[in-house]
Amino acid sequence: MPSVVAVVDDLFFVSKLQETARLVGAQLVTVRAAAFHLDDLRQQKPALIIFDLNTTSGNAAELIRQLKSDAELKEIPVMAFFSHVQVELQRAAQEAGCDQILPRSQFTATLPQLLRQFAPGAQPTPAS
Repeated sequence: MPSVVAVVDDLFFVSKLQETARLVGAQLVTVRAAAFHLDDLRQQKPALIIFDLNTTSGNAAELIRQLKSDAELKEIPVMAFFSHVQVELQRAAQEAGCDQILPRSQFTATLPQLLRQFAPGAQPTPAS
């Protein structure tokens, strides 16, 4: 079972996500927005779901809204990233219930640390 599910259509970025997950030992599954189904998440029970708000095969904000409206799945943390110039996507994701939204550059810079938290055997980060 994956610890992280990433909803990303950009094949180059999928490759970057997969390689980073492999390097840090995280279990990652990527899915195109068009193939995103809540039933799959119920079976997989991921610890985190990542959305690319710039996805082209579906409406990421609407998928987040559906996820956060589902009684079984609403507690799964949702993180999203976006191009910093597309503030309307950021606003839509916030309104849909996204837990954390980062500009793509910041998301990319922190990706290894983020995924490392969800690697098998990872210790929870102590609260400050």
